[in-house]
Amino acid sequence: MHRYTLRVIIVVMLLVAAYVSYCSAYVLDDNILNIATFVVLTMTLIALIIYAYDTNLLASMDRARWEREHILESYYSMTIVPRKDNDRGGPCFLWAIPPL
Repeated sequence: MHRYTLRVIIVVMLLVAAYVSYCSAYVLDDNILNIATFVVLTMTLIALIIYAYDTNLLASMDRARWEREHILESYYSMTIVPRKDNDRGGPCFLWAIPPL
């Protein structure tokens, strides 16, 4: 999702929230608490959208760096290596990076 699309989504949400709040302000059956709850939920959703976009952007930058530095091609394994014949053993970590 591009930054332009994010801005369009936020502007549309703000316009819908403003329109609903404006129309609800003149209806006598609704109270101000319902309008305020709707506005707060809209602002919360906008904040979550911005947070998700920024998190996705950071993850994309990290993945590009990992691919550039060949970090994704490394692997590890953990095996149990016994010390004696009747010993349960202990963990042994093997780390390997394939040749470039």
